Amino acid sequence: MAGDGYVRWANSPDAGALMFVTTTVLGYTPAFKYPSEKSQVLGLIVEACRFHGAQLHAYCIMDHHVHLVVRAPQGMEMSKFMQSFKRHSARELRKSAPPWILDRLETAGRDNRTFWMRSFRGIPIRAERVFWACVRYLHQNPVRAGICKCMAEYPWSSARLFEDGCWTEKKGILPSLDGLAL
Repeated sequence: MAGDGYVRWANSPDAGALMFVTTTVLGYTPAFKYPSEKSQVLGLIVEACRFHGAQLHAYCIMDHHVHLVVRAPQGMEMSKFMQSFKRHSARELRKSAPPWILDRLETAGRDNRTFWMRSFRGIPIRAERVFWACVRYLHQNPVRAGICKCMAEYPWSSARLFEDGCWTEKKGILPSLDGLAL
């Protein structure tokens, strides 16, 4: 832990790495409590992946954190991809956040621009069994939290896309999200 209270993870410096990523809203603020907020953050994830050429393989959006299985763009480290996503999404999410969320963020943060905790946790995925364990873990997150009984019932994860056969090893799930109203 650094002196400023933030935990910093040593994330993989490998460009183009496939990783299991978790990023959390500052102060564990439930900024994605409602469907419109979850939809907005999913749209921003998809936008970042398309803009940078990252492959999105799985996701789960919870009230105060997001899990992703994502391959960084070739030639780009995951830390740079996440820095870009978090900077852009913080600006966009703060624009539509209700005042109580902004108050909590400002209490937990260092300035009025902060939205995400400074660090993110990224675990490199170098084996197929690790990939499937990470996908299973993130899809089970809402079930473990008692939000739903079956992982495919939760609309803010990619579990239903996997169940429908929309994931491919080569392209992930991003092509399946084309045309969705996010």
